[in-house]
Amino acid sequence: MAETVSAELKQLSRSLAYRSEVPALDSITRLLINSLEDDKRRLDKILTRVLKVAEIVPLDQSVVMKAIGHREKYGLGYQDSLVFSSVIDHLHSVPRAPSCFLNRNSKDFDDPDIVETFEKMDCKMLFSFDKGLNYVNGLLVK
Repeated sequence: MAETVSAELKQLSRSLAYRSEVPALDSITRLLINSLEDDKRRLDKILTRVLKVAEIVPLDQSVVMKAIGHREKYGLGYQDSLVFSSVIDHLHSVPRAPSCFLNRNSKDFDDPDIVETFEKMDCKMLFSFDKGLNYVNGLLVK
């Protein structure tokens, strides 16, 4: 992308009408590219930190097949049914312990049947990161 913009700026600099504006555009282009690179570095740093403590829940054939049933049963969209199926499958695969499913999508997941499904597995459905943090902190205090 940066190469394309640089090429266009070179073409503009050949035109007398825009030649005087090219240095300003070049400066803005460099600023945007540097900003993008900084964002990428920060994201990589955050991902590295998260992946050191996170457990990645696999998405395999079994989870996808179950998602089809969950989509029909709960009226979820494709992506939401995959998320739901992955979380349920994970909860079945680990020793039972108080847990929470944090998801800001209350539109689709704040359904009494879905909430009840999680509650039966000792998993609390939470729709904000603050509530999730409070829930986890409450478990750590006990």
